[in-house]
Amino acid sequence: MRELGNVKKKRAVGTRKRKTLKDYAAAIPKRTTADNFVQLIKDSLDIMDEFPNMKGLHMAMYNALVHSHDVVDPFILERGYIPVHLPPYSPELNPINFFWKDLNDRIRREKLKDTGTLSRIIGGNEDFPVEHIHTFI
Repeated sequence: MRELGNVKKKRAVGTRKRKTLKDYAAAIPKRTTADNFVQLIKDSLDIMDEFPNMKGLHMAMYNALVHSHDVVDPFILERGYIPVHLPPYSPELNPINFFWKDLNDRIRREKLKDTGTLSRIIGGNEDFPVEHIHTFI
């Protein structure tokens, strides 16, 4: 006979414990940090150092938070390169961004199931209207 309070819960066949947010947190990639960016810069500069004519070149960076971190500029300067931070800009000043958005939208509408689908998408984008492209210039 069972003791009181020692009741075993029955589970339906095929069920499992629901995952919590903590279970998913390990699988979610972290955002780029200044440390990640410095490592990327270090790897890039290691390659650039192999070419003496690249020494002293300017490194252009957008206004991302990781680009303006206090560690990034001194690191680049220490390696003999010059960090240049680009000013904020509007997409209207760089119209090619509109073209890339349109092209990406066309590609995203299609599901890539096989190479035939990819070939069809590429072929379909080759006939992008020239008049449409001229509006971006």
